[in-house]
Amino acid sequence: MQLKPATSVSILFMLLLLGQAFTGHLNQIPGEERATELDSPTVVMSSNNTTDTDGDGIYDTNDDCLNGETNWTSSYITDHDGDGCKDNSSEDMDDDNDGLVDAYDSCMVGNLGWISSNTTDYDSDGCQDSSEDMDDDNDGVLDADDSCMTGDLGWISSNTTDADGDGCRDATEDTDGGTGGGNSSTGCGNDASYTSLYAYSFSSYYYVNDTFTGSMSVYCGLVNMTMTLDYSILDASNSTVDSGNTSWIASTSNYTNEIWNTTLTQSGTYGFYAVLGYYDANQTWTQLDTGY
Repeated sequence: MQLKPATSVSILFMLLLLGQAFTGHLNQIPGEERATELDSPTVVMSSNNTTDTDGDGIYDTNDDCLNGETNWTSSYITDHDGDGCKDNSSEDMDDDNDGLVDAYDSCMVGNLGWISSNTTDYDSDGCQDSSEDMDDDNDGVLDADDSCMTGDLGWISSNTTDADGDGCRDATEDTDGGTGGGNSSTGCGNDASYTSLYAYSFSSYYYVNDTFTGSMSVYCGLVNMTMTLDYSILDASNSTVDSGNTSWIASTSNYTNEIWNTTLTQSGTYGFYAVLGYYDANQTWTQLDTGY
């Protein structure tokens, strides 16, 4: 039987309506009066470059202790070298990342961006020779007064080892054997003009409960005298916030380093000030130097 043209059009129209109803059913969300789109969802990938597993503020890609201590935030005060390992804890044994562990580092939160070696840190004390270390060979004579400032190691200048106080060891370095005008009342350890104090703090602005750390280095203390250090923290108005002191009898070891830590109760800008002096045999006190 041959269909009439009108009948063919009617059948085609019915098929189109059935197809629309079928696809509309596929798009319908059960219980909803609206249809969904069948477009593919967009997938967002998160990058590990922004992951901070221990929540210290250092992304894992730059964190040497990415599964380290929690409940702290890395800052110049808590993480001096920014490696994500907490200073003053078992996490970071080298706070300034100079290659020398803190236990043997006289400048443990010192300059950044350098490595201790025999060319940058002659006496291996963790203080960079070019800017932090005032006595490169650690003989007790400041570089400014030391004719052998990178000379023999493992000795201290005194009236018996360096009679003229020039920083050159009489037995091995001093061509005149230390007889160049020296006597027992001159030189490092005997002459107050050689004594000096270097004092500094490791930051200027602190937050509540931050640890304030002050470092004091004394060079050429007067042998057999009672050396004293008085030190204090000053706020922005130069008022004393906290203070302390220490004393010792200087020996042939003419280099002394003191570290002082205290917790601050208020945020703000703080400075560090220290005064070095000594008591003689008559208990008369004399000021030698100041540092800040």
